[in-house]
Amino acid sequence: MISERNKADDRRPMRGLKCLFRSDSGQGLVEFSLALPIILIVLLGMVEFSNAYDRVHGLAGLSREGANIAARGTALSEVLTTVVADGETLKMSANGGAIVSRLVVQGGEPVVMAQVSTDGYDKKTRIIGADSTAAMWIATAGFAEGSTHYAVEVFLVYDPVTPLGNLFQAVTPPVLYERAVF
Repeated sequence: MISERNKADDRRPMRGLKCLFRSDSGQGLVEFSLALPIILIVLLGMVEFSNAYDRVHGLAGLSREGANIAARGTALSEVLTTVVADGETLKMSANGGAIVSRLVVQGGEPVVMAQVSTDGYDKKTRIIGADSTAAMWIATAGFAEGSTHYAVEVFLVYDPVTPLGNLFQAVTPPVLYERAVF
C-alpha cells in the first residue's frame, strides 16, 4: 500500500502541471476578444446602413411632397421653400439642397421651362443630361406631347453617424439624391 501511495503522490505534481496547461478557464475570453471586432463591424455597419436608408426614405418623401404641391399650381419658389423647411429634420438647409423644375414635352423630349434651386445647386440637376438632352429615364417615361410636369430633386450630403462610417463610404454615396416627377 505504501508503494502505491508514493506512486500517486509522484503523479500529483505532474497532474497539476498538466491541468494548468490544459485549463480552459481563459478560453471564453480569448474567443470573445477574437469575435468582438467582427461583431462591432457588423453592428456598426447595420447602424450606418439603416441611418442612410432612413435619410433616403426621408428624401423620397420630400421630393414626392414637393412635386405633388407643384403639380397643384403652387409657385415653384414656394415649393422650394416648403421642401427645404420640411427637410429640417434632415438638416436640409445646412447639408443639402433642392431643385424644382417645370417641364414641358416638346418634340418628344422634356424641356425645362422654369427652374428654381437652393444656393449651390443651380447646375446640379439630373433631370436634363449634361449635353442638354433629356435624361434617359425621363425620355422613356412616355410623356404626352405638350404635357407639363413638375420635377423636384433633393440632395443631402451624407454625414456618417458611427466611427466606422468612413469605411462604408465605398458603398454609401457622399451625396444622397432623390427625385419625383408629377
